[in-house]
Order: sequence, then C-alpha cells, then structure tokens
Amino acid sequence: MKKIFKYLSALAMGAFVFTSCEINDLPKFNDKDAFVAFNKSSVSVLESAGTVNIPITLASVKGLSASVSVEAVDGSAKSGVNYTVETSSVSFSANAATQNVVVKINDVDGFTGDLKFTLKLGNTGDVNAGAEKTCTVTIVDKDHPLDKILGDYNFKTTDVWGDEWNYTVNVVKDASDVSKVWFWNLNSYLNSIGYSAPTYNVYYGVVNDDHTVITMPLDQDFGGYGFSLVGYDGSDYITSGNIEMAVDEAAGTITISDYFGAYSATNGLYDMAPGAVLTKIQ
Repeated sequence: MKKIFKYLSALAMGAFVFTSCEINDLPKFNDKDAFVAFNKSSVSVLESAGTVNIPITLASVKGLSASVSVEAVDGSAKSGVNYTVETSSVSFSANAATQNVVVKINDVDGFTGDLKFTLKLGNTGDVNAGAEKTCTVTIVDKDHPLDKILGDYNFKTTDVWGDEWNYTVNVVKDASDVSKVWFWNLNSYLNSIGYSAPTYNVYYGVVNDDHTVITMPLDQDFGGYGFSLVGYDGSDYITSGNIEMAVDEAAGTITISDYFGAYSATNGLYDMAPGAVLTKIQ
C-alpha cells in the first residue's frame, strides 16, 4: 500500500507541476499591446546633411493600420531657421510597419555650435506610445573654429622601455568650450588592454589663439582605477605643470615633445613616452 500511495502521490505532484507551469506561462503579446515608438531616443546629423529620415515603428502582431501625428519642439535649434519638419503624421499598415519623419536640415553659415531639437509623438490613435516616444536630434555644426585640428590621428612613438606604439588617437571637440579639445585613448598600453574612451583614457588640452600650441594640464583623472596623467622630470614622475603640444594645421600633425604617461599608486607607472607625433588620418 505504501508503494501505491507513493506512486499516486507522484502522479498528483506531476499534475500539479504541469498545471502550475501552464498557469505561470508568460502572457503572449497581442495587439492590445501594440505600440508605436521612435527607433532611437536620440540621433546626430551633420549640419550639411540636407534631408534626413527619422524612423518610427509600429510594433504589432497582425500588422495594424494606424496613423500617428508628430510634433517638433525647439531647443537650441529653431524651426524654420535650423531645421524644417516636413512630416506632420505617419500612417502604418501590415506592409509598412516602419515609416520616416522627413526633416530638412538647414546649413547655416558661420559657427553656431551643435544645436538640438526634439521630435515627439502627438496623437497615437488606438495604439499606445512606446518608451521611445521622443527623439532628440542634434545638428552637428561643421564650422567649428578648431575643425582643422579635430579628427582621428595616427599616434606613433617609442616608450622609455623601447616598446613601439602605433595606433589611433581621437581629438574631439568640447561640448561648450571652443578653445578646448579632448584626446581620446592617448595612453597606448592602457588603451590596448581595453581602458578606452569615452569612459577611460580621456584628457583635455587648451588651444592657443593662433592654433599652434595645445596645453594639456598634468594630473588629470584617467577616469578610474586611480590613474592620472603625469609627466617626467628626468628622474621621477611629476603631477604639476603642463604638457605642451606643437600643432601644424597645414601638415596635419601634433607633436608632443614632453614625456607623459599614466600613474596610479596601486598599479605604478605606464608608458612614459617622449617625442610622440600624431598625424591626422585623412
């Protein structure tokens, strides 16, 4: 009797587990859950881009038909001056689940800085608005005063241990200060093992008025792990003063005559490199 009881108990338990699994099945997506959203919450376009398309998608199982209105909200970019939205609404169907908002970008002469505006969903009708119900559009200015300095460079040097380094360094504009540039991935070894920009290995320099010298202050934070930018006085690392870089815009080069590297109290000194030359990649 005990064996039969155990067998019946096992069957009952199995039935309970089976029933429980069905009860706890995840609900299936249906068109009550259909939603419309921008494909991305933010995009960047060049000032010279002309006409651009910003996609919107309707997520639907059966391919619903729906119309959704789109509105523009000025930020630093002004409608009619910096951009013109040529689409006020989009319509979806089973064969057209993704549609585009057409925006004309106006190329304004002179330096304006990067400008932003926002597209947002207006009336979505019978479908829900998804998480990406707005899209911030950044118009990237092409007339930056440091345009000839900004860009990707081939970095070539030999460090004090005799190791040769040849890789890419990015010189990036500052978001608000037109006299400042940022060097991404300047430290060769730490870059090679994955401590890379924009999280790590990012240092700034200030460009002089005639664009011939970049001054980079020492002791800047590497971005983590206790590392900072350091120089070298012939016998030991230093944390005060600056690194001076000579700029030749015509040749597309930046020459760093000073020693520089990265130091942390825990990990020590990395890549004391003299005489590095950065050559712009065309």
